[in-house]
Amino acid sequence: MRIKRHKVSIVQILLFLNMLVIFPAQLLPFTVIAIYGIVALGITTSYIITKLKFKELLNFPFIVFGLLVILSLINYRRGNITERDMSQCVLHYWSLALLYDLMMIIHKSGRDKEILNTLLFTFSLYTVINILSVFIIGTNAETNLIYFFGNKFRTSYFVIYYVGLLYAKHQRILGYNIVKKITYMVFVVIAIIFTLWITCSTAAVALIFFLAMAVFWRKESKLIKNPYFIMGCIIASGFIMFIIQALIGLPIVQRVLNLLQEDSTLTGRTRIYNIYLFPLLERSKLIGFGYGNTAMLRYSLVFGNAQNGMFDFMLNNGFIGLASYLLLVFTCIRKATASSDKYPLYLILFSMILTSVVEVTFGAFMLIVVFAIRWYETDIETKMNVSHLRCT
Repeated sequence: MRIKRHKVSIVQILLFLNMLVIFPAQLLPFTVIAIYGIVALGITTSYIITKLKFKELLNFPFIVFGLLVILSLINYRRGNITERDMSQCVLHYWSLALLYDLMMIIHKSGRDKEILNTLLFTFSLYTVINILSVFIIGTNAETNLIYFFGNKFRTSYFVIYYVGLLYAKHQRILGYNIVKKITYMVFVVIAIIFTLWITCSTAAVALIFFLAMAVFWRKESKLIKNPYFIMGCIIASGFIMFIIQALIGLPIVQRVLNLLQEDSTLTGRTRIYNIYLFPLLERSKLIGFGYGNTAMLRYSLVFGNAQNGMFDFMLNNGFIGLASYLLLVFTCIRKATASSDKYPLYLILFSMILTSVVEVTFGAFMLIVVFAIRWYETDIETKMNVSHLRCT
């Protein structure tokens, strides 16, 4: 019996190394993380320069991430963020810009499945290591414990990605093999139980949504791939909390909150919005307070972020940064080809939008799947119908 071997390309290795810069090991010293980031991104940049033309290198994501770095640099000069924050900012957005370029290179070579395979391997690694860390370190609802690759929230987002990418890779066989479909459903249920155990109920809701749409509904709609609808949902994720707050007294809403182990203030989130968030945004509407700032913590003495993806991003980067980010997402989705194989990726995106209502999943977690939607393509007919490659 011959064992089928899968060759790993250089670009896949670089994609993996790049992901380790985006989500570094939190338990390692910052100096080690920074040195690794500079070396990994330097090597990746050298490789990309040899593969892409200047016009392709000077793409829209590069411009947006450069703008975000400049906004944080202004805040660094104002004293809103530290030198370490500024260093992390440069590494983070540099790595995201390279991630986009690497996916473009893979797509141009016609080996699109390498995008999915590499992301699946990476997030499976993140998930397994952090789950092991949870069992070693334990859980505490009152304390935000740090595991190897981040806290309980980041662990939950890794789980969502792993569940989604696993479905994306095996969606065709899951469509007709009832045994494997049931096995996958059981796996997702276990993932839901795990997120509830580490007290990340929002991620549990997102996984329930994914399971319902992927396994039980599975009726694709053009709406879920419509860039205008997606943008509407992203913007609505920032304001829906005010609607929930208005309905908080209804018995059915109270039952849902009790089921999710949330209190009537959604674990203090309504206080954040009313008392702290908007007064802070008034102070620096256009450019925010910079990457990794502690403005919310210094102002409230309790809360570390805005507890909402869109408003937290605006707190960091201001209206200018938020507008450029939304335009980047819209551009990538609009230029993506319409392939049925991308349906699970769109579900991951909507899972991130859903969690961003009360958590912070703007930024890397949302952009990774957006970039994958932009470049991942396995539908041969669609590929043949694309007359030329548009690089943004």
